[in-house]
Amino acid sequence: MYLEQKGRLLSHRLEKGRHCFALTNPFKFNLMQPFSTMQDSGPVFLPKTFLRKKGLDVSNPVGRFLASFLLVFLLLGATKVQSQVVINEVLANTSVELKNIGNSTVDVSDYWLCNFPDYARLAQLNVICGDLELAPGEFLTVEVDGSVGGVEVPGNDGELGLYINSSFGSPNSIRDYVEWGSSGHGRSSVAVTAEIWEAGNFVSSFGANESIEYTGTGDEAASWASTTSPTINCTENSNASNGCAVFVNDINLVGGATSTSICVDGVGDPLDVETNGGTADASRGWIITDDVGNILALPAAPPFDLDGAGVGICQIWYIRYEDNDAFGGNMVGNNLTDLTGCFALSNPITVIR
Repeated sequence: MYLEQKGRLLSHRLEKGRHCFALTNPFKFNLMQPFSTMQDSGPVFLPKTFLRKKGLDVSNPVGRFLASFLLVFLLLGATKVQSQVVINEVLANTSVELKNIGNSTVDVSDYWLCNFPDYARLAQLNVICGDLELAPGEFLTVEVDGSVGGVEVPGNDGELGLYINSSFGSPNSIRDYVEWGSSGHGRSSVAVTAEIWEAGNFVSSFGANESIEYTGTGDEAASWASTTSPTINCTENSNASNGCAVFVNDINLVGGATSTSICVDGVGDPLDVETNGGTADASRGWIITDDVGNILALPAAPPFDLDGAGVGICQIWYIRYEDNDAFGGNMVGNNLTDLTGCFALSNPITVIR
């Protein structure tokens, strides 16, 4: 992280609990101007109201000097922030799955994948499922068989870096990283410098029909697990066997649960539901049914408040479909079995009222 103050640019790094400092050449900085950090979160600054509360008058040199030191010490304890978009699963010689673990939508069109010396911009790759406008909690799966963009991911040995631009040697540009089969690949040192990978770490090799999947914690080999039953490529909840190419992944409540109970007491209990991707160019919607599939409502989007439905059991479904003349049956009073056309339903969220 770089902390700017008037007169110098102070480079500070937290390493194994010790404070290490290095001074560069002098750099003029206006204390009250926002300055950028290495994070994606945007500008950071100390507001004048805060300084006044601390009794610091920034209109004179002494006040500016004290404010500069206050800014430094406030930020000394800051740690690196995990990327909002991460590599979630890698299927050997086939595809890569990304996930947005943040709280806002990210346009990943200009993100890059790197398995040195091969590189590919995401917008150039074939999108198997998901959207390049990656919403919170959703997945994006792209094809990486070498036929487009030149990137391959052999399971026996390799690496994969996720970049926000094409500055592949810059630790400021890399956002996520994994290597397998051996350590010390072409971009490993960049990831280590960026503190998103441990030097000397690597995930075990995996077979042609296997994948390695991120467990959701840490920046080391132990944060990854290989599986012989890959969940990549949005194969869940698809009716492709009927000649339909639409699919949708599982949904869940915030926190991961797929069922809950609410008290019917006249007080709202809004339920927020997270989606996890599906066919990128398909239409989408929500259906609420009773426990036998009778359609009760077609709400626009979460959160859903079912308190007014009275006592009973409701199920919340997410649907993606081809919006053409063949699709139909999605009407209140119908049953899910009345749906026609090319569509895919998620798993239900069961709500006991």
